[in-house]
Formats: sequence, C-alpha cells, structure tokens
Amino acid sequence: LEIPRSQNRNFPYKTTLGLITMKKILILLITISIFSCSDKKEQKVEYLQHQIPFLNGEINLPKNYISISFDDYENIIKENYTDTVFIKSKVLAIEKMKGKFPEYVMFCDKKNINNTFIIAYMMNQRVDKWVKDELAKYMITEMKYKGYEEKFKYSNMQNKLINDWIIKIKGKMIYNDYPENEVYSTQYMAEGISNGFGAFVINHNKEIDFEKEITEIKYN
Repeated sequence: LEIPRSQNRNFPYKTTLGLITMKKILILLITISIFSCSDKKEQKVEYLQHQIPFLNGEINLPKNYISISFDDYENIIKENYTDTVFIKSKVLAIEKMKGKFPEYVMFCDKKNINNTFIIAYMMNQRVDKWVKDELAKYMITEMKYKGYEEKFKYSNMQNKLINDWIIKIKGKMIYNDYPENEVYSTQYMAEGISNGFGAFVINHNKEIDFEKEITEIKYN
C-alpha cells in the first residue's frame, strides 16, 4: 500500500494552525453525531464504493451505509426524535457545519441511524507523534466535558499513529440513563497527498471504526 503523503514536507500552514482547525472540526462533528442510545449488532455485508470528490479518491464501505447530506441528516433527526431541545441543538450544529465545511461526505447506517461516519476536508497537516499526543490530550478532555453535558461517561481506548500519516483516537461512551448500552467514537486526522481530512465515526459495535477502510482509500 502506497502511503498517500506528499514528498514535500513544507506545508503551507504551520502545524499548530492545522491542529487548531482540526480540533474545531472534531468538536462540531461530536456535537451533531451524538444520539440517544440503541444497540444493534452489525452483520457481515457486501461493500460498495463511494467517491470522495475533495480527495479525488474512493472508499469502500458496507452496503448498509448510505451516502447522505447534512440536510438529509437534519430530516432524519426531526423524523426520529421528539425532544424539541435535543432537535434544536442538533439542527443548530448542522447549520454551523453547512457553513463551515462545504466539502464533506457523510454516511448513515440504514439499519441503525445512530451509526454515522463523516469525512471532512481540512488543510493539509503534518502528522507525527507530537501532533498525535496533543490531539489525543485535547480530544479526551473535550469528550469528558461533552459527556458532562450529554450525560455520558467517556473513557479513552486507543491513541495511535497509523503508517505515519493517520492519527486515530478511539473511546467508549456509556450513557447514564442507558448503562447497558455502549457507544464508540473514533476520530481520525489524516495527512493526504494534496488535501488533508478529518473523519469521525459513531458506532454501537466496538469492532466497527473504519480504520481499514480509511487506510485503503484509493487515490485517482
């Protein structure tokens, strides 16, 4: 597998600026991706190929994951939830996403709408151990704070640097009102050939975080 990173390490932006941008992206993704709990086990399914235009690439995902827009996602929330405060907070976050991130792809598990996967464009960012440690420290703190607001307990499970171009941060969320249900969140920060990207996965199956799929993105 050819690692999709630029041979020229002189990126047009400073590492710290890219890291700050990535943090902002992930916080918005966290806000719109957290749903109430419902646990469903995934089955092995066929894979389908999806385009990622801003990366000029393709990703293979399970057939039950369908491509949706932020508008679609907003409609899903309105159709499946009745809590007006909950709906209002999610819709507000989605509106912010629409304005800030015009380039993205989003996928939703049609078998369980609480399982989502988002890839968003971001400026190319050099990835190394220092950036991984800084991002992990920030995200763990932020997820624990978010847990206080959303009434769930967050515990970090994994922080690692994959093939020297992807950072992966994975954790478990247990909701206070549904202690029998566990939700897993995974954040990625990737250095690309010309464009970088961030990705966020929410899933009720611990084994599904799309690490393999992300590392196998095909670039045209």
